[in-house]
Amino acid sequence: MESDGKTFDQVKVIIEAAKSKGSWLILAGHEMGGPGRLNTSLETIEAICQYAMDPANEIWIDNVHNIARYVKEKRGEKSFSVLPFTGIQFSRLNRGSRTCSPG
Repeated sequence: MESDGKTFDQVKVIIEAAKSKGSWLILAGHEMGGPGRLNTSLETIEAICQYAMDPANEIWIDNVHNIARYVKEKRGEKSFSVLPFTGIQFSRLNRGSRTCSPG
């Protein structure tokens, strides 16, 4: 689901709809923090992280690799410990206090 140009309140509606259906939700955007419609504001990203990290909201936020590993383990399938595609580069949001990492 595209997060570009959306406020936290708009994204929260999407999160809650997925949660009520027991569905997975992957948010995707083009850029972070810049002007224009193809950007997700840092304020929106921070609010999503704060909301997801509150245990009362029962939201799991993680990367696709970790979620896939969890699903494979729950299915009784052999888990993988390294990313299956080595050509993909991942980056983390890490701008001072602006991080979305529980650890």
